[in-house]
Amino acid sequence: MKEVVDALRGAQRITAIGHENPDADTLGAALAIRRVGLRYGVLAEVVMADPVPPYLQFLPGVAEVRTAPALEPDLAVVVDAGDLARVGRVATDHADWLARARIVNIDHHVSNPGFGAVNMVDPDAASTCEMVTLLLPDLGVELDPELATVLLAGIVNDTHTFAHPNVTPRTLRVAASLVEAGASLAAIHRAIYAEKPFATLTLWGRALAGVDVDELKAFAGRLLEEQPRTRAELIPFLGERWPDHDAGQLSYATMYLLPLVQVTPRGIWGQTGRSAFTTVEHWLGRSFEPVTQPDEMVMRYLAAFGPATPADVRAWSGLAGMREVLERLRPRLRTFGDDRGRELFDVPDAPLPDTDTAAPVRFLPEYDNVLLGHDDRSRIVSPGVTPWTEVGWGSVLVDGFGSARWKMERDRGAATLLVEPFGKLPRAAKAEVAEEAAKLLTFLAPDAGSRDVRVRPYLRG
Repeated sequence: MKEVVDALRGAQRITAIGHENPDADTLGAALAIRRVGLRYGVLAEVVMADPVPPYLQFLPGVAEVRTAPALEPDLAVVVDAGDLARVGRVATDHADWLARARIVNIDHHVSNPGFGAVNMVDPDAASTCEMVTLLLPDLGVELDPELATVLLAGIVNDTHTFAHPNVTPRTLRVAASLVEAGASLAAIHRAIYAEKPFATLTLWGRALAGVDVDELKAFAGRLLEEQPRTRAELIPFLGERWPDHDAGQLSYATMYLLPLVQVTPRGIWGQTGRSAFTTVEHWLGRSFEPVTQPDEMVMRYLAAFGPATPADVRAWSGLAGMREVLERLRPRLRTFGDDRGRELFDVPDAPLPDTDTAAPVRFLPEYDNVLLGHDDRSRIVSPGVTPWTEVGWGSVLVDGFGSARWKMERDRGAATLLVEPFGKLPRAAKAEVAEEAAKLLTFLAPDAGSRDVRVRPYLRG
C-alpha cells in the first residue's frame, strides 16, 4: 500500500485506466483515483476503451471519461483489470504511451499476475473500490458525497448489494463509512439493479429516436460478420452512418439487439484477448429461429441439476413463471416429494443413486453452477457451514457436500494449491482430497517448476 501511496503523491500527471466494457467497480475506482489527483492539484484523467453504459451515467464525473489518453505519460493507474489486456484497445492502440508510463496496478482478482511497476492486488477485497477507499486515509484525502458515491457504486456492483459471499466485515465497515460521507445506498442500488432495465431503455430510446432499428441491426451485423469487432470499434462506423446520434449508445444498443458471440481467444483456458464479437449465425455457419419459450432450456437444467423445485429453476435462470413452464413439461418429467412436502421435478431417465452411495471428492471452481443452481442449497452445503467471504476460492465437495475451499497461488516458477477444510476431515477423505488436489494442480499448472499441495485449517476472517 505504501508504494501505491508514494506513487500517487509523487505524480505530476495521473491517468486512471479501467477495463473494457466498464462496470461500476472499474469506473468507480478510476473516477476516485482521478479525484485524488485533482485534490493534489495535478492533472488527472479517466480512460476507458468502451463508452460508459447508460445505467452508470448517474455517477459523478462520467462526463470526463475519455477513450484515449490525452495527458503526456507519467503515472498510469490501472484499476480492476485482471491483466493488462483487459484494458482493451487502450493497451493495443496506445502501447507506446503505456511503455513510457509508470504503471500502478490496483486489483482484487486472484488471477492478477502483478503486471505493474507497483502492484496492489488483494483477492480478499470484495471490490477494487473497497481497496481504493482503504487507501484514502494514507493519501490524506477526505471523503465527500461525490467521492463516496463512485466508490460505493463499485462495491454495490461487485457484491450485488452485499448478497455475494465475497462480503467481509471489512467490506461492510468500508460501505458504512461511504454512507456516512453522503453516498445513498438506496439510490445506487436502484440505479445499478432495480432500475437498470428502465434507465437503459430510456437512454436507448433517446439514442434510437429517428434510427430505423432494423437498418441498425443489419448495418452492425454486416460489420461484425466482416470481422469480429469490439464495442468500441463499432463506434466510428455507427457515428459516420448516423452522425446526429450518440454512436456510443448505438453501439451498446446493438449488443443487445443482435444475438452475438464473444470470439476466441477470449474465454479459452489460459488465454486472453480483446472482447470482440461476431453474430451467432456467422459463428455457427447457419441461420436459426429465435426461441421464445424456455422449455428446452429448463429440460437441460433438470438434466444437470434435477430434481428441482420451481423456485430452484427460477433462482438459476432468473426467469419468473417457472411453475407454468414445469406444468407444461409435466408429461415429459417425473416428480418426487421431499421431506418438506415440496414437489421436485426431474427428467425421466436421470440416475437417482441410493442415499448411502458415496460421492467422490470434487473440486469446483468459484461460483460453480452446482452451488448456485438451486434456491435451496442445503442439498449441497451442510447446515452450520458458513460461506467464506473472500473472492478467488473454489469449493471442495466431500461425499457431495461442501467441506472445504481451495485456490491456487503462483510464485515465479512454483505453484501451490491451498486447501482449507471447514472442519476435521476423516482420514480417508483427507487422503482422497490430497490426491485429487495433486491431480488438479498438475492440470492447472503443467508448466510449473515445482508443485505443492498444502492443507491448512480454515480460519474465518
